[in-house]
Amino acid sequence: DQIQPAPFNQDPPYSATFRVMERNLQLPYTVQYNVALEKQLGANQILTVSYAGANASRLLRTEILRNRSALGEPVIPVINPALFAPTATVFLTRNASESAYNSLQAQFQRRMAGGLQVMASYTWAKAVDNMSDEATGGLPVDGIPGYNVMLDTEFAPANFDIRHVFTSAITWQAPHVRNHPLLRALTRGWAVDGILRVRTGFPVSVITQAVDPLNFGSNRRVDYLGGPNWADDSNVAGGRRLNPAAFRVPDRGRQGTLGRNALRGFGAGQLDVAARRDFLLTERLRFQFRGEFFNAFNSPNFGLPGSSFPSPMFGIATQMLGRSLGGGGTSGGLNPLYQVGGPRSIQLSLRLHF
Repeated sequence: DQIQPAPFNQDPPYSATFRVMERNLQLPYTVQYNVALEKQLGANQILTVSYAGANASRLLRTEILRNRSALGEPVIPVINPALFAPTATVFLTRNASESAYNSLQAQFQRRMAGGLQVMASYTWAKAVDNMSDEATGGLPVDGIPGYNVMLDTEFAPANFDIRHVFTSAITWQAPHVRNHPLLRALTRGWAVDGILRVRTGFPVSVITQAVDPLNFGSNRRVDYLGGPNWADDSNVAGGRRLNPAAFRVPDRGRQGTLGRNALRGFGAGQLDVAARRDFLLTERLRFQFRGEFFNAFNSPNFGLPGSSFPSPMFGIATQMLGRSLGGGGTSGGLNPLYQVGGPRSIQLSLRLHF
């Protein structure tokens, strides 16, 4: 009873932090649609071409509302300025975001025939929205001229937008010699598996670290000055970095001219290969020896480049792709041990089937 929180000030002007929702907040909703055309090619192959799309409306968006009257800025009409001190902050959640996804998907399948099984798929897609994570901060809000126009300009590639993805998987059961006992014993039961993944890069937004008096902080995007977005640099990962000369810190109190998610990071590609052999012990018991080569060619794949401008590490990828996806578990993200984008690794295993 001796540890009591500070009493809440029940008389305006309030100076605390509040989290509120708009009065008529509604549940978001999504409309999904797709159509597919499938054609059989011979006895064992199938080709499928599909269009898949989705539109989401009334998505949640959290904005920071501040009473800027003391700073000579327009007062936000959503809240009564007489109730809040200049230092008060209100986080408002409302149905202000939308998203759309459209994709053309093609898939080729070959059933196991003649010891060969294949699946290959290609997706050409576009995902756009004006908020990818349901939260934002420091952006201009209602009462600032041009806010609605700004929301329209925020409609850009989503954080997770990948335009081109190709994936292929193959299994080949090697033939064996049948009419020679020794050669049959050496060649029987072998098989090779492979998975190839290739994709283009994720979007990147360049933001500024410079903090201005209006508390826009690092949420502001930079001005775009033109010129090449990337500069060759043999001393950094991937052999290139974002060009610092193409950007500058905007004037205080406004977003920069560079669009949201206007740039693209590194693409990715790797081949995983496995060789395996089955040893039949009895009719219901067999051993399998397997050697797996993840990223067999040790292809370098890197995470997103640093997007904070200006900083010494701006525009440089500092992590391999696998580690940039997170640590997994309580650390969040995906465990790098089980993701694409790491260095070559080899795993040997024995498995008993019964």
